[in-house]
Amino acid sequence: MGESVPQLGEKVPLQFGKKNHQITSTTLHAKQRERVGERLPLFCLTLIFNTMPKTSYAEQISKAQVMLAGLKSNAAQVARRGLDDAFLTKLEASRILAATLNDDQERLKADLKTKTAQLDATLAELEAMVSESQKIVKMDIDKDRWKEFGIDVKR
Repeated sequence: MGESVPQLGEKVPLQFGKKNHQITSTTLHAKQRERVGERLPLFCLTLIFNTMPKTSYAEQISKAQVMLAGLKSNAAQVARRGLDDAFLTKLEASRILAATLNDDQERLKADLKTKTAQLDATLAELEAMVSESQKIVKMDIDKDRWKEFGIDVKR
């Protein structure tokens, strides 16, 4: 393993699958080192810990639904370990609340996209009107008075 370990903050090019990636080396916490050990060079460890994909809210909610179904079908067995009916009820309530909040967030994101499109269109119209107004002011008003209209005299 004649590979050198990159310095902290050094950019390291790596090919991962068919894509080339540029990662920045970082230090690992002691617990991360304990988990992985000294089997891999530091830059590989950095890649492992920095490129872990995050699961979406919908995926987390779906995983909770699958877990809940499994727990309910094995209720007697898991109850011995403390996962009683009260826990299952709380898990179901949390899952329902998370699903409701996720739906609300998705609706708000859709509303935000709509409002952003409306704002962009309105600002484009506003900019065109201001530009036309500036042209008319520059043609009909003396330079000395342009500041009244918010136009800076550059020459």
